[in-house]
Amino acid sequence: MSITFPFAQGQATVLNVGHLQARLSDWLPLSPSELQQPALRAYQANYDRLLHLPLQVLVVQLPDITILADPMRYADLLGTEFAISGYEPPPALDEQLASIGVAPTTVEHVIISHAHFDHFGAVLDPAGGLQFPNARHYLGAADWEAAAIQRALRDPTSLAATTLGRLRAGGLLELVRVDQRLAPGIELWLTPGESDGHLVLRLADGEETLFYLGDLIHHPLEAARPDIVPPWSEPQLVQSRQRVFAAATASRARLIATHIAGIGQLAQTETGYRWFSAKPSVETSAIDPRAT
Repeated sequence: MSITFPFAQGQATVLNVGHLQARLSDWLPLSPSELQQPALRAYQANYDRLLHLPLQVLVVQLPDITILADPMRYADLLGTEFAISGYEPPPALDEQLASIGVAPTTVEHVIISHAHFDHFGAVLDPAGGLQFPNARHYLGAADWEAAAIQRALRDPTSLAATTLGRLRAGGLLELVRVDQRLAPGIELWLTPGESDGHLVLRLADGEETLFYLGDLIHHPLEAARPDIVPPWSEPQLVQSRQRVFAAATASRARLIATHIAGIGQLAQTETGYRWFSAKPSVETSAIDPRAT
């Protein structure tokens, strides 16, 4: 269920806490002629298929700091169109953290890439307490201030109120309005588009660079054509992608995206970028073939 690899003076681990189901044709509506373009032909076969896409959490353990990005839980998908019938999810985040020797109380920074419901539910532990009581939690200010989140916060039973609202009331939620440096080599980049406050995490140490992309892209098709965006996104998503992709290719960074299985890298092409798998270093779970 995990991929672990050395990073800087520590290690990074990608945990898969489940899968959701979706069709590219719903998320990235394209005409038949567009799918015939050379950059997109490789994705034709899966374009209308129901794909199983992962829910990937990043944990980075460095000598003086532990960071976690997007504490997700499969249970938040139940009852939605994204839940997979008959699916048995992997162990929950708390169990997977224990399996790699990470105690939630030792996590100093929790990054919530954006406020879509599938990205933050595991800030609560299975008993309903705060899973990372000693951590600062970071969320884009524009996401917190969005009308939909503000309405949800007024309902004390909503997911937003019981998670984000509770963190804010306890002084554990920091709202990010501009790019922010958390520590040497650790930065949050404001990358609006998927949501107004979407964040990307950048970690750099010497010649090593790692990006956690959140939902900057959902599938390699969007790397091939960065100008193709989901119908719910904002126009600035294209500029956010261009910024991150240029930096990632220049530094030969390894990339983790929430819904693209495993670890990736980018190579520039005539029309965009090619996403390819980066070789994992320590251990790898089986990758669902329907996620490609």
